[in-house]
Amino acid sequence: MDIAVKKKIIGLIPTRLNSTRLPQKALLEIKNIPLVVHTIAGPLAGMSIINSLCSYNPPSLINNNVKFYEWRTIKELDGEFKDIDFDPQVIDLPGSNVRRLPETYNGRRLGHNWSISWVADEISKLH
Repeated sequence: MDIAVKKKIIGLIPTRLNSTRLPQKALLEIKNIPLVVHTIAGPLAGMSIINSLCSYNPPSLINNNVKFYEWRTIKELDGEFKDIDFDPQVIDLPGSNVRRLPETYNGRRLGHNWSISWVADEISKLH
């Protein structure tokens, strides 16, 4: 007896929004393939020192085939953002699903470095 096995393919695509070869790659519609994007502690609003180096422009739209998730750390606990006068993670991006990370993870302060581990644990609970 033949049993059909459905396989789920997950591809990880490292990307920078303002890549010179394909700007906004993570948000583009590519052959109508459904795409799930997770940004973790990402300064999507931009930071002046980075903006000037790479001509960064914050994203303004998400295509229909893209599910976009923003996982934001608590700015005051994030070593990369705590000394900045605004939270560079905060952006108005219609269609984005935003989740604020908790203060701690496995008994540790949940800042920039542990944020990927926490999000990976959360995503693994869904599948």
